[in-house]
Amino acid sequence: MLQTSVNARPSLTTGTMLEITYPTTTRMDLIDVAPRRKRSIILLGTRDLHSDPLTVAEFRQRPYAPWCRHIAYVWNEKKNCKRTVYLGSSDEFHAPGCLRIVTDFDGHREYLARQFEPTKRDRDIMLELLRIWIDEDPDCRETLLIVADDLRVVGVA
Repeated sequence: MLQTSVNARPSLTTGTMLEITYPTTTRMDLIDVAPRRKRSIILLGTRDLHSDPLTVAEFRQRPYAPWCRHIAYVWNEKKNCKRTVYLGSSDEFHAPGCLRIVTDFDGHREYLARQFEPTKRDRDIMLELLRIWIDEDPDCRETLLIVADDLRVVGVA
C-alpha cells in the first residue's frame, strides 16, 4: 500500500513502492519535452542535496543532469535493476532544479554566487566558476559544495 504524507505526495520511506510519471530521458535540454511514462519503483534510499550537497567531483561527472533537492536510489521492477531517479523531474515531485555553489567551513555555509537555473548556459557558468576558483586556490576544492536551492520538504516519513 502506498504511504502518503500530509501534502498528499507519496512518502519517501525506504521500502515504499512508488508509481511515478517520469521522462524517458534525463537530458536537461530535453526533459521538458520528453515523453513521460509511469514507472513502478521501490525506494532503496534518498539523498537530500540541501543537507547532503554534491561535491565538486560529483557535479563535474554529470553537470547537465536534472539535479534537484531529492535524489532517490530505487529498484526498477520492470528493468530489474537499480537506478538513480531525480525526483524533481517526476510529475509527482516536480521541482525547479536550481543549484547554488557554497563553501562550507565546519558546518557554516556561505553562498558564493547567484542561484543557477537548470539550463546548459547556467551549468556551463557553474563549471567555469568552479574551474577558476580551484585554479586560484586548489585547497578550496575540499570546501566547495553544490546545494539544491529548494527548501521544500517532500513526503519524508
